[in-house]
Amino acid sequence: MNRAARELFDSWYIQEYFDLVINIETKHPGHGLRRARSSTANAYRFWSKVEADGNPTNWILREADGLRQTRTNTGISPNQSETSESATSEKSKIARPALQRQMTARAVLTVVTAVALGAELLATRQ
Repeated sequence: MNRAARELFDSWYIQEYFDLVINIETKHPGHGLRRARSSTANAYRFWSKVEADGNPTNWILREADGLRQTRTNTGISPNQSETSESATSEKSKIARPALQRQMTARAVLTVVTAVALGAELLATRQ
């Protein structure tokens, strides 16, 4: 994600995220925060496409409605007062999985490329 996209995400997050959590929690009691985090992580990962759609909040709401209920919520309550520290902590819980997926994908791609090159070199030696 480039700097401009990250700034757009940050702006959206500050304005919309906690209201979004409350909205999702109302629809899916006990699962709202988990669904909001997961859906927002997906939006963060594909922000340029999500933001180009014109309404990131609606995209995330549709994504959250499509998730299965598999466990109970153990995170912060959406009714908890928002502080800069809790907002930063919550945002890191969203961005971290997306960044980990990107790093994993890059690592897998690097290993596959190295194996393919090794196989190619071995084939040309024989």
